[in-house]
Amino acid sequence: MPTGRITVNEAVSFALLCLIVSLVLLWKFTNPLTVALSVLSMLLYSFVYTPLKRVGPIAVFVGAIPGALPPLLGWVAQLDQFPMRP
Repeated sequence: MPTGRITVNEAVSFALLCLIVSLVLLWKFTNPLTVALSVLSMLLYSFVYTPLKRVGPIAVFVGAIPGALPPLLGWVAQLDQFPMRP
């Protein structure tokens, strides 16, 4: 977008396509909690962390949440496949 090679509409369309495909794949191969946490991560990153980067250093602390979610997503995704034993 900064160089003008793609338009804003093309970038938004590609982002939405990636979001839909990724959520469908997660829904098919994991569990609903993984999908919900993925949506939470995307929302926090896109609509909270990114705008806060312009405000100041507080963005680092807010960004730690969506930054820490991918390992949690992996752990939650495998719960159905490998039940924990007491």
